[in-house]
Amino acid sequence: MQGERIRRILVIATFVLLAMVSPWAAIAQSTPAATATATASPPPQPPIKTVTCGYLFENADTGTPLIITTSFRNDSEKVAIHVRFRFVLENAYNQYVKNMPTGEVQGHFSPGILIEPKKASITGVPLIADATYPSSPAWEIFNRLGKDLYRITCIPDAARFEDGSTWSSR
Repeated sequence: MQGERIRRILVIATFVLLAMVSPWAAIAQSTPAATATATASPPPQPPIKTVTCGYLFENADTGTPLIITTSFRNDSEKVAIHVRFRFVLENAYNQYVKNMPTGEVQGHFSPGILIEPKKASITGVPLIADATYPSSPAWEIFNRLGKDLYRITCIPDAARFEDGSTWSSR
């Protein structure tokens, strides 16, 4: 009898204990666990932004040579003195075809100012970046795609600033 009484007390104590713990367990289960969320900070924006990128064929029958033009803006707070672009060519199926040589311009490119190719006064043809027009963002390249060229993307690749600092996309 004594054993039966102890067994009943233990059963009742277990039920009482479970009754006391159950509400807390339910609350613990219904409360979402604190989760650590990491937000990736956006990649730094390049200081040089392409505004337009275009091309024209000097010889429309053969599609070569090709004149690539771009306009760009210096979005940094420093004066850029040398900017390099790389060119990605695509065919009519939007397939990457060729990464062309780079085009470089030198000059005094102030922050926030739109830089555009200089154009011939009579013909309106962009003047190529050379010793005479080093700050004109227009380049003549040989186009191996001919008339199959569909699109060119002008990507800022590197810049040197007046204070001696540099930036590179790679």
